[in-house]
Amino acid sequence: MDGVETTVGPGTGQAFLELVFEAPVESSVANVEGWLTLPDEFGGGVVYANYLQQIPASGVFRLMFPIIVPDTVEVGEKNFGLTLSHRNKFGTLIKTDYSIQVDVGGRADVSAVIYTPSFTANSVSILNYLITNNGTAPAYNVELNIRSEIPTIRVLQPVYTIGTIEPGRTTQVPVPIFIDKTTQPSLYGLSSTISYRDLQGNIRSKQFSMPFVVEENAKPGFTARTSQPFITAAHTTPVSIIFTNKNPFPARDVKIAIRSSSQQVVIIEGDTDLFIPVIQPGQTISTQLRLLAIPQAGDTVIPIKTSLEYKDDIGLSVTETLDINLAVTADISIRLRSLALSPQRVQPGETVDIAGDVVNEGTGIARAVYVEIDGQPPFKVLGEPSTFIGQINPSQVAAFTLNFIVDSQAKPGTYEVNVKVVYKNGFGDEFQASRTLVYQVVERQQTSIILPQPESSSPVNPLIVLLVVAAALAAVILIVRRRGRREAG
Repeated sequence: MDGVETTVGPGTGQAFLELVFEAPVESSVANVEGWLTLPDEFGGGVVYANYLQQIPASGVFRLMFPIIVPDTVEVGEKNFGLTLSHRNKFGTLIKTDYSIQVDVGGRADVSAVIYTPSFTANSVSILNYLITNNGTAPAYNVELNIRSEIPTIRVLQPVYTIGTIEPGRTTQVPVPIFIDKTTQPSLYGLSSTISYRDLQGNIRSKQFSMPFVVEENAKPGFTARTSQPFITAAHTTPVSIIFTNKNPFPARDVKIAIRSSSQQVVIIEGDTDLFIPVIQPGQTISTQLRLLAIPQAGDTVIPIKTSLEYKDDIGLSVTETLDINLAVTADISIRLRSLALSPQRVQPGETVDIAGDVVNEGTGIARAVYVEIDGQPPFKVLGEPSTFIGQINPSQVAAFTLNFIVDSQAKPGTYEVNVKVVYKNGFGDEFQASRTLVYQVVERQQTSIILPQPESSSPVNPLIVLLVVAAALAAVILIVRRRGRREAG
């Protein structure tokens, strides 16, 4: 495939079947031609290949036959017919028929086991996905994507990377969902997609709906819930644990124990061991706790475990264990810092650069972070109006630069441009922070060119000319007189 040797199987598509031959010991061969007859599963017909060079005795040569391997090919051994012709050293044309056995390998077939669990409203519940590879080859880069199309039912973690699932293996993926108290009792489904790569590297995907039931009435016994389904990492949060007797009889000598199942969420205040002499049918009791979630607990679901022991209406001892799931949201605080416009005073048609930093001042990881700019005219987009940063860890700073152009017809004045950073937490919730910057449009400056003036000669003063001439005449007269005196002497 594409000049690289690779394993092929059902669904590979276009590939080449390479056959290696050895020339006879006693003769060289030339003008080799081959016709490969394809089985019906491969579309039938005949494909052609040749090797026209001279091959010495016992020499090795190869023929490459193009074939299509469709999805419908069954796994197992396949028979191809081959007719080979060549000329020996004497120029004699020789034809030979061969039967070629080709082994077609397995393929991955990943699907989900469908079952219908039941949950109650106003709770964080766990929906267990069972992902199975029913094929005969490994499935690689398996990923599960889940979304809810019901506003009152929310998937707390929508994407799961599973990795490789070997043939015949099943992987369980616990998916936390939040069911709002306003959700009506009914049968619901979550839209789910499984994607993976098969043995040949092809991307496969399957879509299905995972059903579940929201019950109208809880089963007899006690129910337990929290006053709020979410707490924040790196904070302490007051939470009430609320118990309700759903039995049709009074529960007597009720002992309740409350424990956290993880060291990432600790109960720091409140009664965790309760004794109530009697709880009437339908009666509710609660206890106030203060929970501390460490920073590492962000984007996780932590069960609070409760156990109840009581006597029923005929005096028999009853024990119940109830888990209350708490979703811990990460402590993320994203801020735009050191924003600067260059220039701040701009002429029509000029480009403005915006530079700054995105800093995470929280203790949780900000995901899918990007920065974008927008504004009212004369703001005009120049290139991409946004830049993708990706993940920003706690106390990390990411720099960015964006730019825009001022409309060439812009009028002088003061205008605003908005800078917005958008990010998500581990549950897929989207947040944003924004800043507004101000720039000033000024009149376009007119550029003029000043050429150097040629130097002008100064006019000669006539008085100076007369003085020069008079001095010259006086000198001539003096010389003539001196010569006259010498001759007279």
